Amino acid sequence: MAKQEKTKAKSTGTAARLFAGRKIGETERWIYGFLLLFVSLFFLLAVVSYYFTWSEDQAALREGLSWSAVDNVANHAGKLGAITGSALVGKWFGVFAIGIPVVLLILSLRIMRVRPLFLNRSVRTTLIVMILGSLSLGYLFGTRWGIFGTGLGGQAGIAAADWLRSVIGTAGLGLLLAVCWILIAVYINRSTIKVVNRVGSSVAKGATNLMGKIPVHPFKGKEDTQRQAEEERLHEDMEAANYYYTPDTVPVVKAASDIASEAIGTESAERAGTERTAVSGTEETFTVYPSDEQEAEGIFVSNGDRTDNEELPAGHTGATAGNDGNDAAESPFIEEEEDDFIVVDEQGERIKASTLRPTRTPATLGAGGVVVSDEEGIEIVKTDYKDTEAEEEADDFRDPTRTLPRYQRPSWVILKDHSVGIRISEDEIRENKNIIREKLEDFGIRITDKIKATIGPTVTLYEIEPAQGVKVSRIRNLEEDIALALKVQSIRIVTLGQGRGTVGIEVPNSTREIVSMLSVVKSVKFQDCQYRLPIVLGKTIYNEIYIGDLTKMPHLLVAGATGQGKSVGLNAIIASLLYKKHPAELKFVLIDPKQVELSAYAKLDRHFLAKMEGEESAIITDTSKAVNTLNSLVMVMEERYTLLNRAGERNIADYNARIQAGKLKKRDGHSFMPYIVVVIDEFADMIMTAGREVEIPITRLAAKARAVGIHLIVATQRPDVKVITGLIKSNIPARIAFKVVSMVDSRTIIDQPGANNLIGMGDMLLYLNGELTRMQCAFLDTPEIENLTSFISQQEGYDGPFELPFFELKGTTGSGNGGGGEETADSDNMLIQVAHFIVQNRQGSTSAIQRNFRLGYNRAGRIMDKLEKMGIVGRQDGSKPREVIVTDMRQLEDILLSYDDEELDV
Repeated sequence: MAKQEKTKAKSTGTAARLFAGRKIGETERWIYGFLLLFVSLFFLLAVVSYYFTWSEDQAALREGLSWSAVDNVANHAGKLGAITGSALVGKWFGVFAIGIPVVLLILSLRIMRVRPLFLNRSVRTTLIVMILGSLSLGYLFGTRWGIFGTGLGGQAGIAAADWLRSVIGTAGLGLLLAVCWILIAVYINRSTIKVVNRVGSSVAKGATNLMGKIPVHPFKGKEDTQRQAEEERLHEDMEAANYYYTPDTVPVVKAASDIASEAIGTESAERAGTERTAVSGTEETFTVYPSDEQEAEGIFVSNGDRTDNEELPAGHTGATAGNDGNDAAESPFIEEEEDDFIVVDEQGERIKASTLRPTRTPATLGAGGVVVSDEEGIEIVKTDYKDTEAEEEADDFRDPTRTLPRYQRPSWVILKDHSVGIRISEDEIRENKNIIREKLEDFGIRITDKIKATIGPTVTLYEIEPAQGVKVSRIRNLEEDIALALKVQSIRIVTLGQGRGTVGIEVPNSTREIVSMLSVVKSVKFQDCQYRLPIVLGKTIYNEIYIGDLTKMPHLLVAGATGQGKSVGLNAIIASLLYKKHPAELKFVLIDPKQVELSAYAKLDRHFLAKMEGEESAIITDTSKAVNTLNSLVMVMEERYTLLNRAGERNIADYNARIQAGKLKKRDGHSFMPYIVVVIDEFADMIMTAGREVEIPITRLAAKARAVGIHLIVATQRPDVKVITGLIKSNIPARIAFKVVSMVDSRTIIDQPGANNLIGMGDMLLYLNGELTRMQCAFLDTPEIENLTSFISQQEGYDGPFELPFFELKGTTGSGNGGGGEETADSDNMLIQVAHFIVQNRQGSTSAIQRNFRLGYNRAGRIMDKLEKMGIVGRQDGSKPREVIVTDMRQLEDILLSYDDEELDV
């Protein structure tokens, strides 16, 4: 008894120890499981948040995050989450990086003895799908759009796809990925095999119906296998009886008259048909196909509801042992002419003879071109003739991008990253705040204690809130004193509206950031931009990318002193349009009097450039040719307005939309209108050499051309009132001012001071709708422009530049040194110039001619009388201006060409 109790106590102690050990193991398991669960959920939050906030954190991640409280990130998992998301999504697997936290989540649940899924299969499947998905996205999209900073497939997926593409080629990699996805689908669900078989069968049947002559067997099931075995046994029996027939030999139908020369009688033909009896009571069947000539006529056969793979009954295939071959057999094809037909094989040996009765052709065809004959179960289908060339031309008319279907927009990979990763320090911000507060207190200006700092690429905005009773003008008057205290060249004090109620002090950073074109182009904001003519200008003081729509501006004036970034700004605008538009949608007219600023774009003549008919180069460098081209654009403007009037539309966007919808026809004279952007690099030089001749067409285009898709970008380094006149400024409301020397020049450009306080090197002010926005212009250098133009020019293009109608203002074909029109009074073509002036300005006034052409009253009167005889202006009505009868420039040219030079000399 005592022994039993001792044994029991011993066993109880052992169980207790084992239980205690198991309990400790369970505790550790739950601890490890919960820790891994936390890590997996944190990774999941970091990855999902990175999907939506990566663009906001790109700059901070690129420059290196500091762990201080000043630097903030948009990722909901904080700075560590931003770094984790950048590593998993950007560096490794792209969109499919979410598989990592999913695998960790499954493992954590399994450690805690929760088994929602099969562990090995779930983990294996998730990892395979993650790797294969990253590789597929890298193959399909590469670095396109720059999402996540690298691409949809992640840096690793893109690199792996590029390596495999170099090894097995693009097509080989696509085939490999397709096979891998099918295999993984089969691995996940075995029923995928049935889906693959079903799809393969549908494809095979579709190919059979399309090809017509090529019998294609679908994937065989159990019944098909049995039928094939029976056919093989039948062929073996036929071979033993010397009646073997090769089914691969496709029989054709020939007229008896065509083979009469072969000296084969009707009796032999009947014997051949009798010998074609089936062995063991089973008849051999075959299909009769139309000849090539009959197919060319568009006549095909539909044998009831039977498919090409189904066997036909005996009555549909020819005579049997009990048939003499003279009865009318139902054939899959019926010739339109009465004749005897004999079925022969490819070797010319007759197989069966039968006389076929032609079907009576009705007077009209049924719907869809289908005619049902008197023979039961037989349909003759006559296809309608389709003019494929006309259809393609109509498609090209509606969608002009089809004219260059293989055109690819440039990739941002060809651009460089000019950012240096230098940011303003916290100490500098704190010191500047203290200096501003102390200097304002020295002059008795009280502010609230809090000063908010917003770090921009070039300047930092310090927002102060004046105390009650403090005038803003007192703070503005301290501009130079504050700049001196901060030890900077200049500052700018602005009033911040939009509900802020603060005054902003813009202080230049000690180290400025370069806004590279790469960082702007690959941003999601630019990639997803849906503007009709999106132009990238740079980054604002709030580090936001600024993208404007040129169609809403609708013209742009760019001015600034030499070397302050004006040419770089033009290149950024042109490059952004090249990145977003197709050559069929946009054309450039480039005028470059300096001959060097826009010459890099000469390679684009077959894609994006437009020139006047008869000109050799698409880059216009001669002032006289520029005048003719601008007048040619005026003619284009008038023609487009005529088309819009006939179509009942008010702008180019609605007109092109009706073209693409097929509501406007080419036969009515309508055509798709591409946008035309006119870029003039040095406007002041043109004004000095051509004067009034160039100012008139530019003024007309600025006033009227917006609705028909013609937009001006006028640049000058001489912001003088003689160059930028009030008439031009009133029609060009959007203006960009780079650094200028004086406040007067700033007022000339943006109607207020401020441009004189800029710090240069791309620092600029945008004046739009009465508001000023300070920003740092995007930068791209000459090699980047060369890469961009080379990428486009190496692709398939049009035969030549987009041609503008010919225009020549006689007397301006020389060097263009007209001195602003002062010497034109003694020229022989004064009547022509006056005629153009009157038609363009709709002003038939003698006094206006005297003022603009410096003519005397007598000569001006003679010219007006001559124009009246020519039918250009109406009769004089007292002191009122004469009515302008001719309103179209082409009509005016036709009238002038009908007179010789002597008749035009007044």
